[in-house]
This record gives sequence, C-alpha cells and structure tokens, in this order.
Amino acid sequence: MLQEQSSALDSADIDATVEATGDVVTATDFPVLSDSVILINVGNLPLEINISGMALDPPVASFGAPDAGISTFAMHDGRRIHLLSDAHMFNLAGPRTQGKSIESMDRGFTLHARCLEAMANGSTRHESCVVPVPRGI
Repeated sequence: MLQEQSSALDSADIDATVEATGDVVTATDFPVLSDSVILINVGNLPLEINISGMALDPPVASFGAPDAGISTFAMHDGRRIHLLSDAHMFNLAGPRTQGKSIESMDRGFTLHARCLEAMANGSTRHESCVVPVPRGI
C-alpha cells in the first residue's frame, strides 16, 4: 500500500471507493482502518472492497449479514468496521433503486471533472494512488 493511501485510510471516517476495479480495500488495510469507519463503494462494480477475503482474515472476530444494508466487521481488538450496501454502488443501492439516474451520472461526472481540475491546477498531487477530493469541491 502506498503511504498516501495508508494516511488517507487511517484518518477517514468514511472511505469511499470509486475505481471500478478489484481489491482497492482489502484485509491488508485493517490495521489502518479506524474504529467505526464506514466503507462504501460508488464505483461500477462490487469488487473494490474485498469482502470475502476481509471476512476470513484472522483479526476479524465476526462478520454479520447486512441489517438494513449495513454489515459489520467486528475485530478482535474491539474495533468495528461498517460496510454499506454489501459493497454495491452506494449511490444506487437501496430498496427503491432507480438505476443510473441522470442526477447520479451528473454528480459522478462533475466529481471526476473537478478532481481532474484540482490535479491540473496543482492543488492535488497526481503521484498518489488515492487522490483526495479537495474540500472546496
């Protein structure tokens, strides 16, 4: 894991994956995830958070089935790590999903464009695999 990613994960209350690729967050990230952190995926596929590998990792005391869309990794050290929507696209998951609404597409494209703008103007470093969304956005 890159240092920037470790720093981003250990300081966050909510970790959102947006890569549409596998294994963005895995069991190797457990040591840096804070107590009561919330993991969500807004990428295209439910592959970004490796649920099966994380659930079987020795530091996990238990992993419960979703209750109201929330699953929890209870760690042996007492921490609880929450996963929303079983790692399916959080912005589209729920009892009355609407598919990819134009509003969700607008938000996604706008967020991507603004992040690219921040990288282009130098307010965010592109060397990091985790590019934080600037507070102004």
